[in-house]
Amino acid sequence: MKTFCALVAAIATCLGCESSDRKADPQPYEDIESAIEALATLDDIWEASAAAKQIYSGGVPAIEALRSYLDDDRVIPSGLCSRSFNSREVTLGEQAMWTIQDMIEVDLPKVYDNSYYVLSNENVEQWLDKRKGMTMTELEIEAATAQLNQAKQQMEAGDRYANDAVRIIEDRLAELKRMIKD
Repeated sequence: MKTFCALVAAIATCLGCESSDRKADPQPYEDIESAIEALATLDDIWEASAAAKQIYSGGVPAIEALRSYLDDDRVIPSGLCSRSFNSREVTLGEQAMWTIQDMIEVDLPKVYDNSYYVLSNENVEQWLDKRKGMTMTELEIEAATAQLNQAKQQMEAGDRYANDAVRIIEDRLAELKRMIKD
């Protein structure tokens, strides 16, 4: 979610003076499915961003809805992408996968690339199926625990960045566990 918010802020900064007749607060979509379809079909970056924000805040129901779009080859016409700026066309399926990752996994600095992602196109369906009925926080704890194990293995193998990754993931895991207690 942090990555997405930074992306939206950057887009807003870059395009902020584009038009004075923009809606200040686009109306929310009826449901997550409507927001996903808006993201898939709208060419207005502001409306697409509003739809994406609603999706990101949708919790487990949003993740369940996004699952049905993982193979969707439609190109997002607005150019909205939570992973890069104007690098290439992004399909709704790619963005659905990234959104699920962003919602569940610990956000690490880009220096780690994809080193600690738990979820992938190949395992996301099975991973989620095995955890059916879990809350958002429980899913995040499961993913953070797996990420921490990966980071510790890489630290033992001599990866110079793994120490920092372990610290970041441990901090997030502690925060998540506090949330469960409260």
